[in-house]
Amino acid sequence: MEETETLSRDYKIYSTARSWGKEYLDTALNRTMDVSSREISQVVEAIRDEIQRPFTVALIGETGTGKTSLLNSLFDLDYPISDNRPCTEDPNIFDKRIGDGTLRFIDLPGYGEISDIDSSRMKMWNEYLQSADIIVMTTYSISRSIDKDLGWIREIYSGDFPKNMIIAATHSDRLMVRDGWMISLSGETVITQPSMTIKKLIQRKKKFFKERITDFSNTSIPVVFCSSKSGYGLLNLTKEIHQRIPSESRLAFGTILTDTDKIGVVPRSKAPEFVSSLYLNKSEGKIIFDSTKFK
Repeated sequence: MEETETLSRDYKIYSTARSWGKEYLDTALNRTMDVSSREISQVVEAIRDEIQRPFTVALIGETGTGKTSLLNSLFDLDYPISDNRPCTEDPNIFDKRIGDGTLRFIDLPGYGEISDIDSSRMKMWNEYLQSADIIVMTTYSISRSIDKDLGWIREIYSGDFPKNMIIAATHSDRLMVRDGWMISLSGETVITQPSMTIKKLIQRKKKFFKERITDFSNTSIPVVFCSSKSGYGLLNLTKEIHQRIPSESRLAFGTILTDTDKIGVVPRSKAPEFVSSLYLNKSEGKIIFDSTKFK
């Protein structure tokens, strides 16, 4: 077992060196003559640079789709958000260092503003996405089309399409159908669960999104419906990110998450943010439901 683990570790180091120091490594492996100390140092430096390079998760999406809110909800952060104007003008970068490694989350400014602003950010978006290990693209869950977002990503990614992407369909609490959401008060927390009607709607929308994705990529891209306000789906999004992170970086991911038992569970005081405040029977002049009872 120990020998197998050692071989596995050595192979990872070898793969890393080939990726980041291919020119020097190929020279060293293919030559039978003596390898200079300078070349050895360059290989070692290439390995060290890759090991120390932050494992990066980049969040991108149309302005207002909730990239910053997702980051705040998952990691208990306090980046500014607004319900009436764009807030993220420069990338928000959140690092967590564990030992020699760093896990980095980058919240990028949104696209879909005036053309001059979008054009000025294209180079910045491209550089961040090209260097990201995981890309989380946010889109509105209530949207009936995802083509515009996928088109943006392809344009930003220089005509190609990333294979390392997760799609987060945000604002799922705004999906409204008959039976709707089941909201329960439990002590000091509010738990939101979808009714069967909502579940079926989400499944239909997921199927449609995935059908449209096939026109842009032959890679299977997961789609997660979620809501930063109600907490719905955040645990599933966390799992999708977690399983794509190398084992050596998972410890860092775990330490920066809010308590996993609390992911998707909203404090009672925040319930009025997503629960309609008052339902009235106007003809009878009676209050049918008052969400202040959730406070």
